[in-house]
Amino acid sequence: ADLINDEVEVVNPDSFLATLNEDAKLNFTVVVAQGLGYVQSEDLRDEVDSDAIALDAFFTPVKKANYEIGNVLVEDNPNYEKITFDIETDGQISPVDAFTNALETMYKQLSVFNGVLDVEINATPVKRTTDDSEIKPYLEQIDSLGLSARSFNSLDRSGIKYVGELVLMSANEVKNIKNLGRKSLDEIADCLEDLGYGEDFELPDTTRANLVRKIEQLKESSAEE
Repeated sequence: ADLINDEVEVVNPDSFLATLNEDAKLNFTVVVAQGLGYVQSEDLRDEVDSDAIALDAFFTPVKKANYEIGNVLVEDNPNYEKITFDIETDGQISPVDAFTNALETMYKQLSVFNGVLDVEINATPVKRTTDDSEIKPYLEQIDSLGLSARSFNSLDRSGIKYVGELVLMSANEVKNIKNLGRKSLDEIADCLEDLGYGEDFELPDTTRANLVRKIEQLKESSAEE
């Protein structure tokens, strides 16, 4: 409680300090310092009084940083990859700020190589077609997802016939599909994730408009038959 005041902000108040027996009291002095990364207690003994216990110091606010590379489908081409970062901090800064700072540091460190290589990069713009080829992957019928009978029947009874209809829907819209339980929702989400259509996937506006138009045409044609 003594650490909570107008001058000090504890960003990780849930951190474990010690286990006390009944009626025990704990008094200690906190040393606040700036540092970099992780410093072992052996390297800090000269920094504290002889009657003090030096502890390992964790100056970095980043508790965990992992990345995962997976395949993603782009315009019917499976030869693309995406990278997903998993970053956890202690609250001093946000994961986004930690990632941004890391990129800035990496850029500054690699800048020493500027001018070493004389390489000309010719970027070839990606050509986007205006025909149905760009939306072809989304026109696969939902039975191509390999869903369980329960999940497939729930989608089918709701009038959802194409993978693109699920891609166009928000997470809340999918949850509101009648008779879809938690297992079915997870199954559908996993199938879409495997295809590269995870929660963060967004269709370009032109592709979205073309897909909506094409699905409406297909359903109208099916109704007339």
